[in-house]
Formats: sequence, structure tokens, C-alpha cells
Amino acid sequence: MTGWLYEFRAFSAFHAVVAGLCVAVMALWCVVGRRLVRLDRADGGGRERAFGEATGWAIVLWQVFATVWRVLPGQWDLNESLPMHLCRWNGWIVAICLIAGHRNGWRWSRALTFFWGLGLSVQGIVTPMWTDGAATVEFWLYWVGHLQIVGVAVYDLVVRGYQPKRWDLRFAMAAGVGYVLLTALLNRWLGTNYSYLGSWDYERASIVDKLGDYPGRVFVMTFGALVLFIGMFWASRGVRALAGRRRAVPA
Repeated sequence: MTGWLYEFRAFSAFHAVVAGLCVAVMALWCVVGRRLVRLDRADGGGRERAFGEATGWAIVLWQVFATVWRVLPGQWDLNESLPMHLCRWNGWIVAICLIAGHRNGWRWSRALTFFWGLGLSVQGIVTPMWTDGAATVEFWLYWVGHLQIVGVAVYDLVVRGYQPKRWDLRFAMAAGVGYVLLTALLNRWLGTNYSYLGSWDYERASIVDKLGDYPGRVFVMTFGALVLFIGMFWASRGVRALAGRRRAVPA
């Protein structure tokens, strides 16, 4: 009856509940943000920006806690504790996106939030790898972290109206290749498997298992991510064009 407190199973009823709660929180987050935007338009206030920045700093505090927790003596695991998983990078990136993404010189954070966060980290919600139940700290670190990443990506689209440009696509692709090279080299040096770019396999089943053996799967994953980014870019262009045509049609 209480197995979900200590063990999490992907595609279980509890997984559906947790994923559903994540979607509900994201929706509420966007509703609040859009309401603040309407108020700001009415009187020129800065409520939405203040709300976003406060949320961003809250995410920073959460990421600090998560990073420190994972390197404590009782939690240390060379295979998991280093901040090298892509989703852990994304946790910091989305915080920057909320705090400074609107400022000149920080647009890169919005690009990575969209392409890396929405494009790649959403897999952590759909096909979670962790098996820790709700009574563990690891469960909350995992799920709150992924909620923050995907939630900020959706918020930036729905509330702040982010629209990727060609520069954003090129930057996300170049940064992605750089991340793969760095992480693959680190994995080879330490014998780890951060972001599944190492030579060994996790005991838990993963979609990565379908991509072949190492090192070939590293190239397959990289190529697949780049194709996904291109697809996301053109899909966003299509949605924007469709929305523009609808607004142009007389009522």
C-alpha cells in the first residue's frame, strides 16, 4: 500500500499522478504569469518581471541545496553527485532565464531553456529513470528539479512570448555539441556515465538502451538532439505563422 513512498516505478499510477501534478503546477504558474502581464499592461507596472525574478532566485536556492546535498559524505557517489547531468546544468540555466533572460547579452539562457529544457529535459518527466520513492530526498530533488526546468521553458513561451531565432538555434546546437564533447571526455576519464554519454549502462531500462552500443550511441544521441532542435525551431515558426493568420482574419 505504501510502496510508492520508497520505490518509484515508471509508467505506474503514481507516475501518472506525479506527472499530472507537474502539468497542473505549470498551468497554474502560467495563469498567474499571464494575469500579471495583463495588470502590467493596464498600469505599466513590473509585477510579472518581479514575479519571474523572485521565482528564479528561488530556483537558485533549490539548486544550491540540491548540489550541496549530493556531495555530502553520506550521499556522495562519483557516478551521480557531480553536477554534470544535462538536467543539472538546465536547473541553473532556467534560473538565469527568469532572472536575466530579458536583458541584453543573456538571450542565450532563453535559447537553452527552450531547446535543452523543453526539448531534452522533458524526457525526465515522461520516462523517469530514478526509482526513489516519495519518502526520500532524492525523489523531491529529481521531480522538483525537472518541474522547474520544463516549467520555466513553458512559462517563457506562454507568458513571456519567447520566439526562437536562427541565432538561438545555432547557439543551442553548438553548445549542445560542446556539452557532449566535454561530458563524454569526463566520462571516459572517470569511468562514469553522465547524461548516458559513458561506456556502461544503467541497470534501469531507458530509451537510450534502444540506441545501440557505446560509442556509436553517443553519435546517435547527438544527431537525434540536433534534429530535434531543428524540428522545434520550424514548429515554433509554424505555430507563430498560424497564430498571425488567425489574428489577421476579420472577426
